[in-house]
Amino acid sequence: MRTALMAILAFLLAIPAMAFPLSDPAAPWLTAGAPGTAPTLDGVVDAREWAGAVPLTGFSRVNTQELSPIQPSVRVARDGAHLYLAVHVPLPEGRSPVANARQHDGAVWEDDSVEIFLDPGHRHQEYFQFAGNAIGTRLDARGRETAWNGEWRFQARAAQGSWSAEFAIPFATLQTRAPAENTVWGLNVCVNIRGLGSITWSPVLHSFHEPARFGHLRFSSTLAAGIETLAGLIDGGGEIKGLARGTGIAMRWQLARDGSKPIEKRLSPAGEFALPVALPRDGRFPAAGRYSLRVIAERAGDSMPLMRLAGEHIVPAPLELRARAFVYAGRLETEATVQAAGLERTDLACRFALAPEGGKPSVKREAALADGRTARATFQKAEVPEGKITVSVTLLEKGMPIRTVNKVLDRPLSPPWLGDRTGITDEVPAPWTPLKVRGKQARAGARGSAVSVRPWGRDYRFEGGLFPAQVTASGASVLAGPITLHATRAGKPLPWREAWTKVSKSAPAAVDLAGGATATGARLSGSARVEFDGMLRVDLELSPEGGAAPDSLVLEVPLRAEHARYLYHFPGRWGSVENSGALPAEGWHHAFKPFVWLGDEERGFSWFCESEENWSPADPERALTIDREGERVVLRLHLVEGAPIEKPLKYTFGFQATPVKQPEKDAWDYRIHHGGSYTLHTEPYTREGRVTYPAAGLIRGDQGTFEAWVRPLFDSDPSLPEEEKRKQGNRMIFTVQLPGDTNCGIYWNELVQGPVVWVRENGNVAFYAGAPIACKSGEWHHLAFTWGDAIRCYYDGKCVFERPRHGLTSYPLEKAELILGERLPHFIIDEVRILNVARAPEVPTGPLEADAHTLFLERFEQSGEPGTLQPEKGPAGKLQGGALLVEGRFGKGLALASGRTPGYTRLDRLADMGVRTICFHEHWTPWQSHPYTSPENEPKLAELVKAIHAKKQQLLLYTSRQIADIAPEYELYSEEILTLPRGFRYTRQPPQTDWGVCWRSHWKEFALKGLAETMDRFGNDGWYLDGPEWPCPCTNQNHGCGYVKPDGTIGPTYDIFATREFMRRLYVLTRQRRPDGQLNIHNSTVMVIPTLAWGTSTWNGEQLGSIDRGPEFLKLMPLDAFRTEMMGHPFGVPSEFLCYERPWTTHEALSFTLLHDVLVRPNGYDDRLEEIASLWRAMDAFGRDKARWLPYWKNSDLVRPEHEAVKVSLYTRGKEGALLVVSNLSAEARTATVELNLKRLGLSAGAKAINARTSEPVTLEKGRLAVELGAFDYALVSVR
Repeated sequence: MRTALMAILAFLLAIPAMAFPLSDPAAPWLTAGAPGTAPTLDGVVDAREWAGAVPLTGFSRVNTQELSPIQPSVRVARDGAHLYLAVHVPLPEGRSPVANARQHDGAVWEDDSVEIFLDPGHRHQEYFQFAGNAIGTRLDARGRETAWNGEWRFQARAAQGSWSAEFAIPFATLQTRAPAENTVWGLNVCVNIRGLGSITWSPVLHSFHEPARFGHLRFSSTLAAGIETLAGLIDGGGEIKGLARGTGIAMRWQLARDGSKPIEKRLSPAGEFALPVALPRDGRFPAAGRYSLRVIAERAGDSMPLMRLAGEHIVPAPLELRARAFVYAGRLETEATVQAAGLERTDLACRFALAPEGGKPSVKREAALADGRTARATFQKAEVPEGKITVSVTLLEKGMPIRTVNKVLDRPLSPPWLGDRTGITDEVPAPWTPLKVRGKQARAGARGSAVSVRPWGRDYRFEGGLFPAQVTASGASVLAGPITLHATRAGKPLPWREAWTKVSKSAPAAVDLAGGATATGARLSGSARVEFDGMLRVDLELSPEGGAAPDSLVLEVPLRAEHARYLYHFPGRWGSVENSGALPAEGWHHAFKPFVWLGDEERGFSWFCESEENWSPADPERALTIDREGERVVLRLHLVEGAPIEKPLKYTFGFQATPVKQPEKDAWDYRIHHGGSYTLHTEPYTREGRVTYPAAGLIRGDQGTFEAWVRPLFDSDPSLPEEEKRKQGNRMIFTVQLPGDTNCGIYWNELVQGPVVWVRENGNVAFYAGAPIACKSGEWHHLAFTWGDAIRCYYDGKCVFERPRHGLTSYPLEKAELILGERLPHFIIDEVRILNVARAPEVPTGPLEADAHTLFLERFEQSGEPGTLQPEKGPAGKLQGGALLVEGRFGKGLALASGRTPGYTRLDRLADMGVRTICFHEHWTPWQSHPYTSPENEPKLAELVKAIHAKKQQLLLYTSRQIADIAPEYELYSEEILTLPRGFRYTRQPPQTDWGVCWRSHWKEFALKGLAETMDRFGNDGWYLDGPEWPCPCTNQNHGCGYVKPDGTIGPTYDIFATREFMRRLYVLTRQRRPDGQLNIHNSTVMVIPTLAWGTSTWNGEQLGSIDRGPEFLKLMPLDAFRTEMMGHPFGVPSEFLCYERPWTTHEALSFTLLHDVLVRPNGYDDRLEEIASLWRAMDAFGRDKARWLPYWKNSDLVRPEHEAVKVSLYTRGKEGALLVVSNLSAEARTATVELNLKRLGLSAGAKAINARTSEPVTLEKGRLAVELGAFDYALVSVR
């Protein structure tokens, strides 16, 4: 599941970490003083040993400057050969530290641990990581390379309620000398606290590995400065303490509340200092609000500060009330949090009360402050008034009330959605058909005795017992024998006797069966249900009974080997398709997994189970085994092995043969685009363009200059609110694109509102710096940046930023590309020049000329071959997309985007390109995966639906299985409905953290009721599902998940049946309102067919979208894995492929997806959409809906490629013609030669061939087709 869909579109949609300029007020500073005596490294932070050290504190969470309630204290010191750090970490609730990693370079970050990051060169490139946990386990890395090992020392010491650590890091290990006077290093100190999360001294944005965001460590022999404690702010009053050693130091500190004008104070410290903090008061309490703190110490004439700290602290209300409802248990829990600064906590207590809204309290309870901050009271359902209630808490001091808080709740233990039956029906929805049943009962061994239950396209035959003896799917028998529960005792079989099956209830949508059997020492009983989509649920109970009970139970599912050639098992792993593909020749084994499917290209059979409850295999790593036995492939479930069964054991298994339905439509019909927004029908369409040049010889990586005249076609305003900035997007100007995920260049950043120079190496941002610039649309400006000993950016001749860095890139540029424009390039550009030296530019007054240092000069005055430009110096550039020549600064210029026809919108563009379905991702509602949107969005949604329907298109709205911590229902119900351990964590705007919910909880009913009401009110045509079909492991016993294992721990339950119920009901409610409604499922890695069957189409492949290309990138998607998981045909759910332009481009991905009758969903509005639209048109012109599809593994009698790298799949309409997908699946260009059996294709010997997308002729002589293909290229060839 991937909720931030477009966030993985590689560089172009990602905002890398913004580098801290030395003057950035958010960048923390620290000055380490003169070298001193080395401390004893024993993990004990002795004040005497660290007396000369400088203090450090001010920790916040990642991507925020909000100060953590827990503030570690750090000491930084040095001698002539080492840097020393001491860290003391207080722990929440006085607990002891937790640490499990014991192996060097192990997962210490999962423990209570400290991580030190150092960038001695301060170039935001190479850096070092030193980490240790509370039991002394170490991790070290150079960058992210943990294979690197350095010489350094680390000691830890644990205590009750805290732990401490000491580091000694030699300068030699850092490959540097002792720092000279006023040297500045990059530094970050990060602390991982189990149960609280990770906190950081420097405000990184995404991860600790952001050297561009490290703070600044200055070295001085005469000065030292740092902050020791922020207790005066965090505790609501007191002092901020620190150290400022040296002469002439001036200190300023500012404190502002909720954005108001800050209070500023100044002092001239000499040594240790204390800044008094007096927050505004609300009676006897600190006033609630967001407080912004800025502290800086500097000396007059100094170009760098000595110390700087910026942070924010939220002072909560003096008394806060929270309520949590546990509907199933029938209890309401209340909790009060007290900010008791200035009060004696032992004098305090809380009185809780419940009352009907507007009435007098019906029940009261008092509770002491258990930990000095919180009090709790629980009310049972019988005590909670009906309807709306007022929950109140009163803070008592020595029994006297001093503050009261109220909260109104509406039926908290009987919410209006509880028991809602939306989507429940006894009818069989299309395209499924009613079940057919033959026979009423069966007994094993009785001739002709059988019960046959027939869902669409399948037949399940029971011949005694609750497991099928035969299963037919797509016209073939898939079982090689009956599914059998084998019981043994001491290795001897215990055969089942008197096995019977009886139909207990039969209806069009479901057939219920009862059955049982006996064996020596055991009795088997249970029930089974076959539902209209072919899902078979079996509930068993095995009871020991008289005699010696079995000591082994193994369920065997024998399949015909010809129909069990492919294996899929769930869950998979992000970044891989290793759980899908050809069944290994040696078979397969694994620890418990909840879902397994075996099949071929047209059909298959699946087994599933929600948990390991009552499983005790001899080898847990072989709980599931698949063995090849001649013409059989046998799936075995090792339930019990080794110990006699002493108590009744219950099991629930599911089975389902595939395909599950005949799809009404597929991706070729739905034509889905993922571009929905509230401005889709109003935002003008602009065709993005670019021009590309081969980089070899045109640019140097070690030094150089890029300059150009640019005319922005938009206003740039750094004063805009952030939410307005985020609507604009990042606008590309110049890119050096290297192979893989390595690139650099300059663009206009939406948040900076100005130019940004970046360097990305193998996906990691190595450099990033920018400057805010205000300018108006239509103005010409000169823009340049240089690289050498530093990177400097110039705007109209003025240097707007400078950052240290050696060169631009050290990567070879022979295979690189230079790109002008590409994404949102709303500029006209002119007079582009690249030099081989770093030279501060002078604003030119006329056309540029090539001088001795010029490597490239493009003035846009000369055109070359069609679609190309010929620079004054350099090879021809290729024009693409909407780039076109216009009036420039001097002569002609290049508009990097075009097509702003008045009134022509993005929606118009999609309609004209043939898009029929539009998905609106998560931002249609401010709360992640919520079934309702906000009041301010409601008119926007109504207008959008109206506009899309006017185009005869459909709109699908996003939903998932998450809840936002800002959602109205979160506080009251989250503890009961969340999946535990918490998972599916996601953050988005507006600021929120989202968590996965379990469909076993009543949130299922809330979501279904709300989704139905949204459809009723706004008329959307269905849903884009980003995870609701994904069964999740859950141990939340508040809603019935989890089970107690023999060791007393809680084992997880995968909510397969509850997820299935949600999906079935969502399908029904959608089709009840829109007979042609859609459930488009983003299912990357998830082919759990009992939950996936309800999709009208799927979208798979994101699990590979963040992988670097690499030299063997085709091996990332073996064809057998694609046939297993990505094709859709053997499951009966149409599939579409997801491509983020990595590791494949859309065109390259089509070379293998089209071979499987699968489209790539188009991204954007330009080139990629045009390519997919050309395929839509070609298929329509050919008549795909009337054709027979013959894939490359089934057409050797019709087509024969001459090279193994060339594959051909085809659609045939007999004498009406054939449409061939000819693909070259290799890294080398070649002439793809294919022998066609024209006679068997029903075509004449004189048949002609054309490229169906371009209408260009394709060579076809005497049945021999020849088409030129590049690497990972394809052609769609029409033969008539």
